[in-house]
Amino acid sequence: MLAFGEKWLGDTAVYHCQQAAEKSLKAYLALNGSQIQKIHDLTVLLSQCERYHAAFSQLLDACEILPPYGTLFRYPGTALTPKKSDVEEAVQLATEVYEFTVSHMPVEVQKEIVAGSGR
Repeated sequence: MLAFGEKWLGDTAVYHCQQAAEKSLKAYLALNGSQIQKIHDLTVLLSQCERYHAAFSQLLDACEILPPYGTLFRYPGTALTPKKSDVEEAVQLATEVYEFTVSHMPVEVQKEIVAGSGR
């Protein structure tokens, strides 16, 4: 359940999904020696990741769908509230980006990530 008391937290959840994808891509770029730009555009970040590994192109759909979740439901005054299906989609896409990105990191980094997650 994505609620705290009576308050629906779907807007917070989808925002953090966009952030998870963004930070995953930036981590991959940092590991490859790229200077990290202060941008939030997932497709630009994805394009930069593709310079190191062309297979990142398979994340294009996710990187085009997730950005509105970082803004549409985030700011006060918006009348939009994500539906359960929006949250489920955002979680699935963010997980896809995260898992793919981690799988393309060096094995020693993957081990550190697993150790830090308590898995």
